[in-house]
Amino acid sequence: MQPAAKRARKSPVWDFMEQDSPTTVKCLICKQTLAYNRTTSSMMKHIQSKHPLQYAEQKENNSPVSPATLSQSQATSSHFAQQTLPDVFAKKDGYKEGGLKKQQLDKLLIKMIATDLQPISIVKDKGFKTFVHGLDPRYVMPSRRDLTRKYLPAMYDEAVKQVQGELRETPHVSLTTDLWTSRQTRGFITVTAHYINLEWNLKSAVLETARLKVDHTAENIADELKRICTRWEILDKVCCIITDNAANILAAVTKYMQIKQQPCFAHTLNLVVQDSIKNTNEIKLSQEKIKRIVSFFTTA
Repeated sequence: MQPAAKRARKSPVWDFMEQDSPTTVKCLICKQTLAYNRTTSSMMKHIQSKHPLQYAEQKENNSPVSPATLSQSQATSSHFAQQTLPDVFAKKDGYKEGGLKKQQLDKLLIKMIATDLQPISIVKDKGFKTFVHGLDPRYVMPSRRDLTRKYLPAMYDEAVKQVQGELRETPHVSLTTDLWTSRQTRGFITVTAHYINLEWNLKSAVLETARLKVDHTAENIADELKRICTRWEILDKVCCIITDNAANILAAVTKYMQIKQQPCFAHTLNLVVQDSIKNTNEIKLSQEKIKRIVSFFTTA
């Protein structure tokens, strides 16, 4: 019979352990010495509790997380003593497509892009790719195409379900809306919902920014607002809509939708300031001087 240290070991725990003596083993990750009684249960508990990341990856891939590319004859104590954890990960293949770890990292990536308003093209930036590879060489970022067509829509659908669930549970919703024109002279309307959830927290969520291709008449605006409210199932819950003081939006809300309208305080305050400037000669004179100064330096 072969000695225990020389037998072929089938348990994956031996990819993390090295036998020091007939009664002790050493963890190749943290170098801690453990008692060995010819069973692997205590060693597996050590990996699971002290090194959960390596344990999870080994369980997911059903392959060693330490240098599995090395043959058993090469995996000696002198070789492992020279290995560092980044070296170990660098010798492994990437995370399995569709695997738990890959999915988690992909979600964190698209969440970072959305939260920080980063461009999708960041996954092509050389510096960012080097940084991510330095953090985890096994993670291969998805392409711009996959981010745009797969991950971003999935994140949006998840956010929509969350907001819809909260809106179903609240009896009253107020809206703020505004019409605006892009630099390409395209008209848009944005609608934001404000409500109190079951935990009595005030929440706000942008429901939609939609292209308004028709004329900005009161009736057309009302139809677009009704469409958005119907989609989110809140048409009968809207108690008030806050808008600017334009005649078309006022008529859309009060006449065609028959919902209470409140003027936007910020917009009203801005109008007060604008009118005050127009009717104050000293301020108008200062404005003209400032414009000339700015024009001089920008055209010089």
